[in-house]
Amino acid sequence: EGVRRCISSTQAHRLFVFKARIQELSEQVQGVKAAIEGIYDDDSGMRLMHLTRGLTEEEDPEASVHLMEKVLDAHALELEVLFSHLSSLSTQVNDTQVLVQLQLSSSQNK
Repeated sequence: EGVRRCISSTQAHRLFVFKARIQELSEQVQGVKAAIEGIYDDDSGMRLMHLTRGLTEEEDPEASVHLMEKVLDAHALELEVLFSHLSSLSTQVNDTQVLVQLQLSSSQNK
């Protein structure tokens, strides 16, 4: 009875919405990461990035490509960290849901 008073249906719904949003963000992060990896595999994508950068005559195209690879690496690393945090958060939300369900089941059985 006490657990039921502490956990409202609104709070349970918020937890469900939060879990769904974490899943949605995780999928978006994975999509962006896959797109970055796709650019590495696509020479025309790298050339397009090279062209849109607007190199001057004296700049070395190879150095420019190397710089773009570094930028992509930095973004991929940030996405990996973000995905790791989202995964950890998702695990915590799942654990919370299990705990709440156990507490509710326990209070119903009394």
